[in-house]
Amino acid sequence: MILLRMFVRAPVLFIGSLIMSLLMSWKLSLIFLVVIPLVTYLTFAIMKRVLPLFSRVQQEMDNVNTRIRDNSSGIRVVKSFASTEFESSKFNGANESYTATAMKAARTMVIIMPLLSLILNLGIVAVIWFGGIQVEAGGMQTGQIMAFVNYLGRMLMSMMIGMMLIFVSRAQASPKKSRRSP
Repeated sequence: MILLRMFVRAPVLFIGSLIMSLLMSWKLSLIFLVVIPLVTYLTFAIMKRVLPLFSRVQQEMDNVNTRIRDNSSGIRVVKSFASTEFESSKFNGANESYTATAMKAARTMVIIMPLLSLILNLGIVAVIWFGGIQVEAGGMQTGQIMAFVNYLGRMLMSMMIGMMLIFVSRAQASPKKSRRSP
């Protein structure tokens, strides 16, 4: 229910903030023409890269689980043929492959939030900079600049809901893996 509320509330906040900022100053709203497409592009580009990685993570986890299941169900056979070392090396190989793939996916995910925060903060700095010039020229008041920064923050935070799409893409990788019968 909360997720549904977020997905409904985010577009309303985005559109409302965009309208209010356009009414306040169309010149400062031009900053949005740079920031919003950049955030949108980065979100979808990273999502496009992350989905195959998480699919591979799920496949590697399936391999590790298969090794565990096979070894635990056939423990008597493994012990009777003294193949513990062989089975252990197969498990270690599957586990190392899973770890490497999961680390690669995690490194990609770690880049996202700082990059989007950097873009958000650069947008705020640009609004304050150019807004300060307009305040000095007498075109705007300081309170309007602060409201504009608030609108920018609300717009970009509602776009951060796009980050939820990345987690959804991670979850989509789970059911796509082939299921084996026990």
